[in-house]
Amino acid sequence: MRRVVVVGAGLCGLAAALEVAAAGLAVVVVEARDRVGGRATTTAGRYADLGFGPHILLRGGATHRLASRVARVKLVTTPLQPHRIDVVGHGPMRSLRSVRATSTTRRALRRGEAGGPAAAAARLLAGWGLPPASTGLDGRAEALLMGRGLLLREGWAGLVGRLVATLDEVGVPLETGARVVEATARGVVLQDGRTVEADAVLIASGPGGRPAARENELGHRVSTIDALVQAVPLRDQHGLVDVDDGCAVLRLPHADSDMTMLSAIALPRPDEEDAMRLARLEAWLDRHLAGWSTHIAEDRRQGGITVALNNGDAVVDVNGVLHARPVSGLSDAAIDAGRAAGKRLVARGER
Repeated sequence: MRRVVVVGAGLCGLAAALEVAAAGLAVVVVEARDRVGGRATTTAGRYADLGFGPHILLRGGATHRLASRVARVKLVTTPLQPHRIDVVGHGPMRSLRSVRATSTTRRALRRGEAGGPAAAAARLLAGWGLPPASTGLDGRAEALLMGRGLLLREGWAGLVGRLVATLDEVGVPLETGARVVEATARGVVLQDGRTVEADAVLIASGPGGRPAARENELGHRVSTIDALVQAVPLRDQHGLVDVDDGCAVLRLPHADSDMTMLSAIALPRPDEEDAMRLARLEAWLDRHLAGWSTHIAEDRRQGGITVALNNGDAVVDVNGVLHARPVSGLSDAAIDAGRAAGKRLVARGER
């Protein structure tokens, strides 16, 4: 095997390309959008870079390890302190006054038991409401409870930029605005009529981008609001979680102490449309962060974002084309699936 085409430049595709390139194979990455990173991206605004809802890295998790390994400069993060996350109607997610309460919650997460409001809040933050039993998210929830959560100070754009820079250094071409209309085991055809020949093709194009390999994939839609406000509504708290209403908001790092970067999410309810869910999130923020909406300097509101839930294999071969299928839409799952697909391609080439 001499040449591999990776379709998709999100975290999954970038991780796969790095894995294949590290084995000495030639790689080409094509991305349909005009930007890289997929959902793991931020858009520059007038005053701030806005993302697509709250997301927490795990210290030592797949994303953190990969970014640290390829970066020449240490990844700049802020620890997410669980005792500074309030759970509505309960108190801090992790109590500093009761070792027993923390131990009980931790034990419940390890055993997959209900565990009360603190465990439910940790699960909500860990997986955006995805079923923990199906996705193995209880381990992630336990890590958040024990203070291993990290918030990116440089945003997703900075992290993705590190991965892209590493690919560029090793000579991996990456083309954006290149939509694939046909993929076979011998290459891909782009919308503009060009053909990119290859010895292997890997599709890592995210939810909805790989219909041939979605039999075990379920939709899970959430609404998000990211806003820079000229106020400090959370004071010294890092976040607020409402398990009953299925909403949460985190305070993200920002250089100006008089400003607050908020990232909020609302989980789905049965038969709830995107617009209704977004309105519910706005009303929830009005109730708990009084006056936030009158101090907005800049914001981004997403009525519906699909978080993939895959109950099947992380890597699937469909007519000779490999499909990387993360177990969820979270960054660690994307990195794990991308690396697994890359290793499989390398193993295939060694036969």
